[in-house]
Amino acid sequence: VPNNKVKDWRDEILNAMPGLKIGLIDPEQKGYGNRANRQKWYQDLANNDYDVIILPESAASEIKLNAENDEEIVARISGQQTSKKKEGKSERKQEQIKETAESKLQDKGRENKTITFEDFGCDAMFVDEGHNYKNLFRTGLSRELGITGTSANDAQRALSLFKKNEYMRSQ
Repeated sequence: VPNNKVKDWRDEILNAMPGLKIGLIDPEQKGYGNRANRQKWYQDLANNDYDVIILPESAASEIKLNAENDEEIVARISGQQTSKKKEGKSERKQEQIKETAESKLQDKGRENKTITFEDFGCDAMFVDEGHNYKNLFRTGLSRELGITGTSANDAQRALSLFKKNEYMRSQ
């Protein structure tokens, strides 16, 4: 959720379902700017049995899939997204297109090395301001797919969310 809406979401959820155990990261909490503190808080979220976890956008970008799942999803996406582009090209050119697409699909954001998305055990995700994630495949694959781009940060944020949803769908 947007950073300034974390407490609102907690309050609304508790109002509707008062018995739920909610874990959250609050950007207004003292020490939020310290990466080590956030890593401890991520560990708490992963190691407790919360019914709902609320993450602000700024923290959610630090949580990534483990390398194995990320590679599997990147391979699947690049195969799907580049198959039409490769038609009629030489084998060498097809391989170049695939390699370029895969490198563009790598998540280049900050990474939390102590915890991965899978550690949270999520089985559903709700996103506030979902229209902020609409630029999937825009910038990173624009040349390979012939799509005009927007902000690289918007595309990376959308790609990160897409990968996490792909992982949950596969589960």
